[in-house]
Amino acid sequence: MKKYLIAPALLASMLIATPSLAKVEIEWQSYEDYSDIRPVNESRKRFAKNTFKRIEKYMVRLMRDMPEDQTLSLVVTNLDLAGRVQFAGTAVSFRPGFPSIGNNALDLRIIDTIDYPSIEFSYTLTDARGNVIRSGEEDIKDLDFQNRTLVVPRNQSLRYEKQMLKDWFYSAFHDLRVDKDTL
Repeated sequence: MKKYLIAPALLASMLIATPSLAKVEIEWQSYEDYSDIRPVNESRKRFAKNTFKRIEKYMVRLMRDMPEDQTLSLVVTNLDLAGRVQFAGTAVSFRPGFPSIGNNALDLRIIDTIDYPSIEFSYTLTDARGNVIRSGEEDIKDLDFQNRTLVVPRNQSLRYEKQMLKDWFYSAFHDLRVDKDTL
């Protein structure tokens, strides 16, 4: 019986002892006007929401190395995903004796060297009191995105965009990062 009581107690103590992370706030302005937030076979609104959620989650991961009382605020004004969406035909279903063309068009995101990822945003890094530590406007592009070694795993969605943001983040805040292992 004691075995079952120890596990929840241990888990609860680990959750209580976990330090809070630095905070990320992202405002996605007028995403309908972005250069490329085009979905492949789903609604644009849902695709945009999922894309933004993935990027926000990734930025929170990047902020793990920053002091806990800091907040990074981004206002994104444009996003252009790697590649382009291209029409690939229509869905065909073959039921025995009844081949038919479906109503759904098939689109594919084609990744090639001329359709590189880019993002435009302004940012502000503040401390707990709201004092601005660093701020600026960025228009980052990764023109060589296909020829680099990716740190972001190849099986992750938005891997080129995440790598581009990681490169910017480490370049912009390399002097402010805290090595959590030394604390």
